[in-house]
Amino acid sequence: MKKTGNIFSVVAVVIAVLFFSALSFAATFEAVVHVTADNAGVVTITGGEGIVKLVQYCPDEWARSCDDNITIKREGNSFALNKEGLARHQTVFNFRDSSGKWLRIPHEEVTCGANANVTCETGKGYFTYTGAAAKK
Repeated sequence: MKKTGNIFSVVAVVIAVLFFSALSFAATFEAVVHVTADNAGVVTITGGEGIVKLVQYCPDEWARSCDDNITIKREGNSFALNKEGLARHQTVFNFRDSSGKWLRIPHEEVTCGANANVTCETGKGYFTYTGAAAKK
């Protein structure tokens, strides 16, 4: 019995590695984008006309206990982050275009506003919302 349990553990690890490897090689696009957010959890972008949705999810340290990703459609230049998701540690996000490609970060044309409740996590490839709505 113990060998069977070990086999399942190895298979689970292999599947997880393949899944996260696939995510790291996901198709991307480049755009000139400036991102800010307010204390109510509204993310505003300047530029990035091809962006049609924002995907809100958990940072790496919460990924194992995270709910499903939340997809938010663009309304003008804004996206209202899901407050229930923020309360459940879904404080990071990135943008997708109409073909499903992710905005490439780091990219020299992607910037975050100074003291704007959002940080560009260039080493991780996503934005982190740091405003008051995430602290409730």
